[in-house]
Amino acid sequence: MKKLIFFILVCLLTLSITCPAFAEQELPLDQDNIQQEQPVAPMGIYIDDVKADATVNADGTVVTCKGFVRATDAYSLKVVVYLQIFQRGYYETVKSWSATGIWSVELSEDHAITDSIYRVFVEGYVYDSNGNRLELSYDSCSI
Repeated sequence: MKKLIFFILVCLLTLSITCPAFAEQELPLDQDNIQQEQPVAPMGIYIDDVKADATVNADGTVVTCKGFVRATDAYSLKVVVYLQIFQRGYYETVKSWSATGIWSVELSEDHAITDSIYRVFVEGYVYDSNGNRLELSYDSCSI
């Protein structure tokens, strides 16, 4: 009987030590804990740089959304700039703009905003002479 009680105590002790290692902490959903899911894309083969930037005017009603992409050589480029608002737990696109060029492309557009959480999300594409996509890279910035 003593062996059975000893065995049960050892098992309980072992479980009490190992269980916390599998516990998952649940964080409250607030601005600091928002997981911004962003696809991972290799950078540096054809794209030298991708940047997202935003500037809000003095009264906070207009944002200037900027996107930039630069290639490592004379490739065809496309930059797509998205203004996104955080609603219902994820970012939704409010407005998007695009521009194309060779070597480097920069795009800057204004849009009215309200008192909400926004970000600028930029996609930079590189294409070969046949129009085949060679690379895609991303950047974003919070407003």
